[in-house]
Amino acid sequence: VHPAEAMQTEPWDAQLLDYLAQYLVDHDYDLKQLLRFIATSEIYQAKMVSLPQPIESTVEQAGFVFRGPQPRRLTAEQFLDAVWQITAAAPDHMDAPVLRGSVTPDQIAQTNVNGQWIWRAPEDTANLHRVPAGESLLFKRDLEVPGTVTSAYAVVTCDNEFELFINNRSVTSSQDWTRLRGVSIGGMLKPGKNQIVVAGRNAGTEANPAGLFFELLYELEDGSQEGVVSDAQWQTAVGSPKGREGRLGRLPKQWSPATILEPLDAWRTTIEPQARRDLAVASQGELPMIRAALMRNGALMRSLGRPGREQIVASRPNELTTLAAIDLSNNASLAEPLTAGAALLYERYRESSQDLIQVVYRHAVSRNPSADEEQILLQALSNPGQSTIASPQAVEDFLWAVLMQPEFLYVR
Repeated sequence: VHPAEAMQTEPWDAQLLDYLAQYLVDHDYDLKQLLRFIATSEIYQAKMVSLPQPIESTVEQAGFVFRGPQPRRLTAEQFLDAVWQITAAAPDHMDAPVLRGSVTPDQIAQTNVNGQWIWRAPEDTANLHRVPAGESLLFKRDLEVPGTVTSAYAVVTCDNEFELFINNRSVTSSQDWTRLRGVSIGGMLKPGKNQIVVAGRNAGTEANPAGLFFELLYELEDGSQEGVVSDAQWQTAVGSPKGREGRLGRLPKQWSPATILEPLDAWRTTIEPQARRDLAVASQGELPMIRAALMRNGALMRSLGRPGREQIVASRPNELTTLAAIDLSNNASLAEPLTAGAALLYERYRESSQDLIQVVYRHAVSRNPSADEEQILLQALSNPGQSTIASPQAVEDFLWAVLMQPEFLYVR
């Protein structure tokens, strides 16, 4: 039936509709089973067919024969999910108050929270919770990873604000200590020496409590799990990072051991339940990437056709509007993950432009580049006379070129 909300419309194939209805009844109204049945059918997997005129007028013609679905544009959520998947630059937290992963209340209750609240000892050692307003500290922890990491998940917060760096690269930040920030960092940890740095800052206008909470759980190829928590093994130094473009600046030379704080009741009751829940999910393995459907509807998604929560729709526009074209060219919610993703891809494939081109093409358009495409891209990406990649900016330009192609934007 088209459109789906007009159920009084005569279906294209009444027999097929009846067959699917009976299939649903025969399988105890199991919608997942029905969707699996449809998605694995030859009709659903058929190649897209471009028609010379609108589908409505074609259906009305005598002798209509279904040959395949029409090409359709990726929805706003599908587009951003694909971009985040290719660039590994998905958001580190979601707006929707949902629990991803499958854990039971008993599993959550049995999960231990081992991270402690730490800070630098203040001048008034009699009251560790009187920290000068505006004090900025760096917290450092060196980590020796004994093998290849298959998954890693960290939870962190700081009263009042923080920025987390893994191996000199910014991972996440927050200015709201009441919301524990969780982030998957499996791709950032490497065998051997790693460094975790957190830049924390106390806010306020007069001395007040300040503290950092951190806990990391990671799994190795052999299935063993290891962890790192905020404790007295961390080092602290006064100052804040002076880096740029998401990289940590030069660190101070003078460091001192962190001081463990007695947690305030507000810290314990606000953060511990969140940490217990998130770590219980993380202990089950790598968390799935955050999806665009779990994020607020921003300007880019609105221009790409995502409706507001107050709207009930059964279909979305398939044409690309002028507003959508403008947002695709300069919207920050697209430009920022492409910049971050380009930096990550540059670090991973900097020694081989050809490997990068093949990986991106396979993920973006499900094929290898043609000989002509590969030759042009090698010239644009590589240092003259070499196979190495010229710069992260070159990678970013390459991503823009691929992701703006109709071949990527449309499901064919």
